[in-house]
Amino acid sequence: MGKDLAKNKKALFDFSIIETFEAGIVLKGSE
Repeated sequence: MGKDLAKNKKALFDFSIIETFEAGIVLKGSE
């Protein structure tokens, strides 16, 4: 259970980085 939680945390972390990265590109592109 603990291992799955750590895996999910990493996946969530990676996902939020990608989301932030893409949002930054969109913001830069609209300027």
